Amino acid sequence: MSYALFCHADAQVPLYYEVYEGNRNDTKQFPVMIQKFHDFLTTSFGGHIDAPQVTLIFDKGNNSKENFRLIDTLKLHYVGSIKLCEVKELAEISPQDSRLTPCQTIGLEKTKCFRVTQEIYGKERTMIVTYNQPLFHTQYLTLHHDIAKAITELSILQQKLLDRAAGLIKGGKCPTVASITKQCQTILHRQYMKSLHSELLDLVPQQILDALVLAWHHEHLSYQSQAKQKRYHQHERQQWLDFAEGLLDNQFEPFKALVFEKLDAIVQASSLVEMVNAFIRPYLNSSKGQITQETLNLIMFFTTIHFFSAKW
Repeated sequence: MSYALFCHADAQVPLYYEVYEGNRNDTKQFPVMIQKFHDFLTTSFGGHIDAPQVTLIFDKGNNSKENFRLIDTLKLHYVGSIKLCEVKELAEISPQDSRLTPCQTIGLEKTKCFRVTQEIYGKERTMIVTYNQPLFHTQYLTLHHDIAKAITELSILQQKLLDRAAGLIKGGKCPTVASITKQCQTILHRQYMKSLHSELLDLVPQQILDALVLAWHHEHLSYQSQAKQKRYHQHERQQWLDFAEGLLDNQFEPFKALVFEKLDAIVQASSLVEMVNAFIRPYLNSSKGQITQETLNLIMFFTTIHFFSAKW
């Protein structure tokens, strides 16, 4: 079960609530509750001068043409957010853009913003574009953590497959293409990993992207392999590059450079985490049961500050 609850902004006194089935999608339930609460206010206050002014605040998960059409029909004030993919030209604005000016509101001094009008969901709407450097740093760290975690999990999965192929793993259920594909999709479910794939697909055709990704994969496996395995991966790399080049002709080099650069950035993020792990693992292994939470917090603080001083 789920419930919707409307409270007074200052006194936090409940004004209206409704319980509904928990399997209802939020985007579908959102307009239902807005309409019911609007009807409740109309019934309670009618056109009385003391009727409360309602400002609807919601996140981008409730965005849709139908929901905005309802909000416009009910003439509600609102504050929301928009997905970056829907305003790409605004998302690509540089933090040094002259239009970005510091906020004067107390507590928002580190936030820069500017106002712009743009058509969103069928109507001209006012948008506030903001940039906050500390928040950007936090999100940037989270981004690299997600990338590194995905790479680590994919490497573990790859090693298990190699061990099974070498006969080191014999028991258990034999993996299939479908089961491995499902595991990879689960690992890559993080927002950035999906957006990276979508970003590349916007620029590179699916068949060519698949070939270049496989070529990049074999290239990096060749670095880690010896003799016969090394030659195998080098051969496979060249095969997939030749396949992609045959489809692209004179566009091959720019596409190859683009895909390899994006994928190399993921490895660099993973290497950073592995480097930090290599530094602290001997001390943690020899001090099991003796490391306090405060010490772990200090290590986390140091690696975070060190990371940003190197990057920024």
